Parts: sequence; C-alpha cells; structure tokens
Amino acid sequence: MSIRKQTLWDAEKDRYSGFVDLGDEIHNDKSATLASEALVFLLVGTRSHWKCPIGYFLGDKISAKDQAKLVSKSLEMAAKAGLKVWSVTADGTAVNLRTFEILGCSFNGSYDEMTTSIIHPTTGEDVFIILDPCHMLKLARNALAHLGTIVDGEGNVIRWHHIEELQKLQEVEGLNLGNKLSPNHLKFQKHKMNVRLAAQTLSSSVANAVEFLDKSMKLSSFHDSHGTVIFIRTIDRLFDMLNSRNPIAKGFKTPLHPKTKDTWEEILMSTADYLLSLKTSAPTGQLLSTSQRKTFVIGFVACIKSTISMATQMFSLPTNPFKYLLTYKFSQDHIKLLFSCIRSRGGWNNNPNVLQFKYAIRKMLMRNAITASKYANCVDFTGCNNIIPIFHTRKHKKSTTYENIVEASASNNDSSDIFSMCEHLNEEGHSEFTSNVLFYIAGYIVSKLMKTLVCPACKKSLLPLPKQLPANGHDYTSTIYHEAGKASSFTTFVNRGGLQIPSTSVFRTVEYCEHVFKATVTGKDGKQISNEGNLKKKMIVNVFQHFTLDSTSELFTDHEDDDNEIL
Repeated sequence: MSIRKQTLWDAEKDRYSGFVDLGDEIHNDKSATLASEALVFLLVGTRSHWKCPIGYFLGDKISAKDQAKLVSKSLEMAAKAGLKVWSVTADGTAVNLRTFEILGCSFNGSYDEMTTSIIHPTTGEDVFIILDPCHMLKLARNALAHLGTIVDGEGNVIRWHHIEELQKLQEVEGLNLGNKLSPNHLKFQKHKMNVRLAAQTLSSSVANAVEFLDKSMKLSSFHDSHGTVIFIRTIDRLFDMLNSRNPIAKGFKTPLHPKTKDTWEEILMSTADYLLSLKTSAPTGQLLSTSQRKTFVIGFVACIKSTISMATQMFSLPTNPFKYLLTYKFSQDHIKLLFSCIRSRGGWNNNPNVLQFKYAIRKMLMRNAITASKYANCVDFTGCNNIIPIFHTRKHKKSTTYENIVEASASNNDSSDIFSMCEHLNEEGHSEFTSNVLFYIAGYIVSKLMKTLVCPACKKSLLPLPKQLPANGHDYTSTIYHEAGKASSFTTFVNRGGLQIPSTSVFRTVEYCEHVFKATVTGKDGKQISNEGNLKKKMIVNVFQHFTLDSTSELFTDHEDDDNEIL
C-alpha cells in the first residue's frame, strides 16, 4: 500500500518517524530514507470466515531479497502459532515474482516445468503460490488492448478491434446488446486498478454479443471474430473458477468438489495449454509467455497449477478433509479491503502517512477484538451494532394513478407534438440491432413479472403461444412461435434455458415505449436531453393513448376481463 512520504514527530516514542523500518530481522541500509509503501501480511481462514493482519513493514521499493526474508519469517511465526499456511497470494509485480523465485519457484518453460510452490521453512510442507486472479484479469485486458491482436495455438486471431466496434455500435444505437460496455471500459487508462471494468470487458456477455453480430447479423466489422470469442470466454470461465465464493453457486462459479475433480481439472489443464499457446501477431510470432506481456499468462497458469495441487492435498487429508474449496479464499481482495478500511479512517485518504497508517490499523484491530459481554442487558442476535440516528426522516412518495398522471400531463403544450412524433417513429420502426435489444429487455420484464403476478391469465398473456403441432402430433423440434421474427434472434442465440420469451403484446409495448422515450427525452433533434418535469408521467400517458386510441393495437386479447388483476 502506498503511503505519504513525510517526517512526523511521534510523541509516543519521543522521536521522529516516517522512515523505512523492516523490523529487527533485516539489516536496514535505508534507515534515513522516508518510507513510501507499507508491506502488509494478512492471514485468511480457509474453513471459516476470519481475517487478521499479522504485521506490516515500512519500506521504499523493498528488494526481492528482503521481501523473501519477510515471507519466510511470517511462515515461521504462523507455524509457531499452530497455523497451517496453504498458500501465499500476491500480485504479479516483478519484485514479487523475483521474491518467489528466490524462495524456490520457477515460472519459465512449459506447464510441467513450472514450480509454483515453496518449502515451508519450519514444517517442510508445500506452500503454494497464487498470483492474484483479479490482477491477472486486468493484465490480460491490458495486453490485448496494447498489442491489438493476439494469435492462439490454432491460428485464430484475437482482436481488441472487435470490442471497440461493439462499443461504437452500441453508442450509435443507444442500447447495449446484453452487456455492460461503456466508454470507460475502453478508455481504462485512468481506471487500470478497477477490476469491475476488466471483468465486464472480458465477459461472456461481450463474447455473446460479438458472436451474434458476426454469425447472425453478418456485420463486416465483426468478421472473423471466432478467436476473440474463444479468448474472452476462456478468460471469463477461468476467472469464475478461480474466484468462486458461494458454496451453492452454479456453473463455473461453483466451488471445487472432490467428486467433480476430473471435470474441473480437465478444464483448468486445457485452459493452461491454451494460454501457453498464445502468440504475438506476425511477423514475430513470439510466445506471450516469453514476451514483455507474459505476466498474465504465467500468472494464470501458476494459479491453475497451484489450485489443482492444493485442492488435491486438501481433499486427501487423512483427518477432516475439505468437502469443497472456495477459491476466493486465496484472492488478494481481502487485503485490498483492509487497505480500503485504512484509507477510510482518514476520510478516504488515498495516501496516509506513517502515523495515520499505524493508528488506523491499530484501531481496527482493537475494535474488532471488542465484543459485547454475555452478561450484558441485551443480546445482539443480528450482529449489527449500528445506532439508528435520532433525526431520521423518510420521504413518502405520492401514489401514482392514471387520473393524476393525465392531470399532470394535461398542462403540457407539446403533448400533441410528442404523440405525433411517436407515431412517426413507430411507422419507421427500429433497426434490427435495436429490435433484438428490445426483445431481450422484454424477456427480462416478463421474468420479473412472472415472479410477482398470481393471476394465471395474466401470466399466460405475457408468454407466447406454442406453435401448432403437425398432423401426426409429434414435432419434437417445434419452437415457440413469435411474430417478432428477427428481433428474437439474439435472445434465442444466447438462451441456455433461463431466459423468458415475451409475448407479441409485451414486445410491441416495449417497442413503442422506446419510441416514446426517444421522442420525450431527446426531442426532435435527438441530441439534447430534456430538462422538463414529469417526464415519466408524460411517457406513461403517451403509451396509454397509443394503445387506447388505436383499435389495431389491441394488446393481451386472450386475457379475461373479469379477472381481478389489471396489467
């Protein structure tokens, strides 16, 4: 963690502080140098939920040799306390890699030639090295953006250009194709440390969008995107497996179980082979694992090898073996959260000085160690000691009815212009891209309504009608009939059984709502955002008027009028 270089008077020790301090075990040649960073060691429980910092050292560009001594000393102290240390986690900086090499690791060569564990100085057991998967994910994103193109072992080209084109298309259309890409995801230089941006860039949702635009919509800017899709999905799948935190999660986020060892071990091994086969583009064609952008490759491969070996030992313990393994336990997020707490003590001070750092971590340790007595007047069953503020107010929203919506919108002089603009937009229709996004949104709306509605007729009206069976009554390949046509292609493309297909009435409603939104919010020119009031109410009125006045736009015709629910 970075700290501020500053000379401070420490009244407690009656001397100036703020200088480099590596403890009594290491000879300090920089005792007169101001410290610029704090090296913190944190223990995290693998079976239970606890975290405890055990030491910190103040330094200024600590060397790998000194850092290796501190790691060994920490392992010795943990062994004296009766703790078994399974792994050591750090990010992929050059000094950290060199530290682990001094302790006995080797990150060069093939998968079998790599050594990703060190010998415990006290017990002689293996201590596995984990290079933080979150940091490796950011480095993978950075490498692809910097190089532009990467070639995998089968000759498929991985292009950053495809992700850029996806974002450009979504900006033009004004809608995202089932992903969270934004300009910040591509201009990440000012947000390099943000894991969320990297995870959302190299996510399966981005891969689905790129593949759909290539295979279904046949857009030339996404031609030959097969390599990009494979790379993104491989990185996303690996990150999920190395970041599992929920014992009952599904898919690739499920924890590692001994019963499924053959499955997840095969996936991890094949992923390691894929990463080691990546090359730079022509004319050099150099393996990424030997290039300047090698860190994310060797980091992920080291994580894979350490995870497989460590899980094998955990599941085969003679007494009390692990039933499952949550790989998030070995993430560096725990110490990052500690740093966040330290910074928050100074009002989110990103660079506390030495004394601020020392007193912040001391205060947290003392506070976390204090618990309520069992002889107190009350027992805390919730685990929350927050005090409710005295001056606590709540805002009560006025209930919205159709009458007050119309009343609020009646004063709008431009309502007729907006209504005519909506009708004009409705006649022009949406682009194929926008229609696919709106159909996907309509399915999401249906999935939410299906959880809240109790009326069977209402639920039925939200879903499409089944296709008519042929005369023999055995059409096992029959699909859901829908008038939307091409608009449903993206939802069908990415559906793995968990997405809802909306009825034609729902889709037509969402389509017109998009027209109303554009006409009401962006206006005629489509370049400025309206600052008028009651925008939401005006849009609701326009939608009501369209489907009420137009007899050809009747919706939910199969819904019975005498039901006690109104859509």
